Amino acid sequence: MQFPTITLLTAGTLALLFLLLSFRVIRQRLATGASLGDGAGTVPMGEERNASPLFVASRTHANFAEYVPISLVLLLLLELVGVPTCAVATLAGML
Repeated sequence: MQFPTITLLTAGTLALLFLLLSFRVIRQRLATGASLGDGAGTVPMGEERNASPLFVASRTHANFAEYVPISLVLLLLLELVGVPTCAVATLAGML
């Protein structure tokens, strides 16, 4: 069985990125004094540039938390079934 080196390196890198995104949300919460929510409600399509920094930071963090775990599981499965290393590395880089 092949050791999933690419997936582990990707997961470690993304874990550090997740920490940075978490600190970004914390910093915005401290700046605005908002302990719950995002301080903005919903932002209509086309009005993203008017979104509060807390809203942007919290949605970025949430999107990361929603999509990265399943992506890592799929990357791991590809690596374990023997997909060529260059293909797995390319997908990891895209992630």
